[in-house]
Amino acid sequence: MTYRVNLKIFLVASVAVLLISGCSRFQRRSSVLDLDQARKLSFEGMRKSQNGDWEQAEESFRQAVEVCPEDERARALLAEALWESGKTTEALLEQRQAVEHSGGDPRQQVRLGEMLLANGDADQAMKQAEYAIDQSRQMADAWNLKGDALETQNKLGESLVCYQRSLSYDAQQEQVLEKVANLYEQLGRPQRALATWYSVEELYPEDAIPAKVLYREAMAMQRLDRDHRAVQLLVDARHRDPDSPEVIAALASLQWKLGDRVNSELTASYGKQRWPHHPEIVRLNSAQGVRPILGGDRSPKVAPQKRTLYR
Repeated sequence: MTYRVNLKIFLVASVAVLLISGCSRFQRRSSVLDLDQARKLSFEGMRKSQNGDWEQAEESFRQAVEVCPEDERARALLAEALWESGKTTEALLEQRQAVEHSGGDPRQQVRLGEMLLANGDADQAMKQAEYAIDQSRQMADAWNLKGDALETQNKLGESLVCYQRSLSYDAQQEQVLEKVANLYEQLGRPQRALATWYSVEELYPEDAIPAKVLYREAMAMQRLDRDHRAVQLLVDARHRDPDSPEVIAALASLQWKLGDRVNSELTASYGKQRWPHHPEIVRLNSAQGVRPILGGDRSPKVAPQKRTLYR
């Protein structure tokens, strides 16, 4: 699990906070010159991190912490640099310091929880999520963290509730919608999964809907015994992303099931030529006994159909 999106948001937010306040809350402990130097070092470190130079960023953040030890933002930025460099233990120590010096800022607690969860400690991650929720009940990221921790513990129903709570505060979270759809599928609720994939679809213009979303809608349709509609979705998905062996395998399988043996063999043979060792393609050809068709790309030339949502 990665949190690079959260990291980018955190870095942008840190820039804004530093512009406004720097280390002004600690002026009684540090000289004005020191505070100004710490702020400059933090900016310098953020610039280096955005260029991917985490080693140099780490050095700048260390210097900022030395100048202004009480600044939770400098410590949090140092924690990120350490985390990106694989120094997990030290990163967790610095992030704990960021939480302490911030007085328990829920944003810092959530980031600590994300690190703990990525490090395999779901119980402690859960505690950080609950601390954050106690302080800010409408914080979507805190509910997402709790949902992630519960999912790791295989508490799928409880995890689903947390993600839904998060979406009630921010309905545009594509990754969370995808998690909800996946959970509905695991829980054997394809109708709800399909409705959730529709919600993901609505985040995009019609001509920009990702093939993976259409593919997942098709899989839900298949579980609901709507095979003809599933084939339409898979044809559309294939034209949007012709390099997906999963889409090719699913399309060939459904074409075969519906009695369209010619197109099924063409689709499967195309998959065999492109990805001869991909597990889905191997399983498909083995199950159907499809004979490879030689002589170039013989994939069926089916035009994508006009999109009409089937609710």
